[in-house]
Amino acid sequence: MDNVKVSVIVPAYNEEKYLERCLETVVNQTLEEIEIILVDDGSSDGTYDICEKYHKAYPQKVTVIHKSNEGMGLARNSGIAIAKGKYIGFVDGDDWVDVNMFKSMYETAENNDSDVVVCDVKKIFVSENRESVEISLPEQSGQIDIGKYIKDGLNPAYSWNKIYKKEIWNKYKFKKMVYEDLDIVLTILSNCKIVSYVQKPYNTYYKRANSITTSYTNIRLLDIMQAYKDAAYHANKKYKDETVFCVAKRILINMKTSGLIYYKADFIELIKELMPLFDENRYIKLDEKVSEIYSYRDEKVIPKKIYLMESAFSTQNLKGFIREYEVIKQIEDLNNSSIVKEIIDDIYKYGGILVNSNLNFNIPIGELRAEKCFIVYENDTLLMFGAQKNSKFAALLCESYNEDMPFDSNIRFAMEHYGMTESKSIDKYEIIIGR
Repeated sequence: MDNVKVSVIVPAYNEEKYLERCLETVVNQTLEEIEIILVDDGSSDGTYDICEKYHKAYPQKVTVIHKSNEGMGLARNSGIAIAKGKYIGFVDGDDWVDVNMFKSMYETAENNDSDVVVCDVKKIFVSENRESVEISLPEQSGQIDIGKYIKDGLNPAYSWNKIYKKEIWNKYKFKKMVYEDLDIVLTILSNCKIVSYVQKPYNTYYKRANSITTSYTNIRLLDIMQAYKDAAYHANKKYKDETVFCVAKRILINMKTSGLIYYKADFIELIKELMPLFDENRYIKLDEKVSEIYSYRDEKVIPKKIYLMESAFSTQNLKGFIREYEVIKQIEDLNNSSIVKEIIDDIYKYGGILVNSNLNFNIPIGELRAEKCFIVYENDTLLMFGAQKNSKFAALLCESYNEDMPFDSNIRFAMEHYGMTESKSIDKYEIIIGR
């Protein structure tokens, strides 16, 4: 097709249940000069056949790319690489759009010579059985203040409620990560000259149960930390304050999202790293809610220093619950009590985590690292012990440690004498919290 006005890129991975619903809304757009690029990201279900079906039905409009699975971001990049449109838009394979979306947004872009055009979003939360419409800004449609949108707009980091001038993507690429939108879209906006807005909920975001971003125990969600850092550090200087304010605001919202409690310590470490930017931000200081970010300045967490108590332990297993860790020591002889005692002394002095078994643990431990001390059991077998520097429990363990007793017996003795009573269950694990 010649004279393509908008290229719509639809990445899909195992979306056979939802893809046809999505594509019906895209192929029937009222904008005629549109191309649709379907990117089958290595699907193993019927997605391949659905893509081919629509290519055959609309050969002049639909192009299909079949590739190996690399994730949403790189799938979008594949579509961008062959796009012919003056503007580029994205629709996820399980979402759908209003049939007037791309005509309306294209006309707005042309009327204002916009780099980016934004629309509102309707959200459907399947697991919560509810819907909502998110109005991006109170302003009416038309050209908008970029800084205000970044700072006060509702979810400005979405990629799929926007269209972009194609040349923008000569400079930017999505990364292979979760939260690839957050990682790049704020930076794009901060480098725009003109952003426009259509106050219509053209995009319907279908937040189904059991997706990556609703399965909070998936360690890949730690990608959000890098996404926030990239957004804060890479913003155009002109809108740096607005972007950093947005990042601070979103971090606080995430920390109050119940499922993301698994990453509490990681968020605290992120805040500490970004604190110099927060300290110099003119907006945060004046905002009562967002200035709460400063309260985490002196928060302490258990460092990611790992002591392995089994020579057969595969460090690959660690990646299921922690990232960017440092293995301090790996012990081959579990019966060497003097070495174990040295480790306990080190954990008391410096903080750290002792992993006592080759059992699989697949829950992120950011919530536990935000405690003074934690102990994890599985079926009465000690799995992990972690403590902050100068933890009271670690001090007692050091003082009472008996080298003639097994390590687990020392732990239990210290627990009994310390009076540790706070415990909870997570999945199949028993968690005991100390101070």
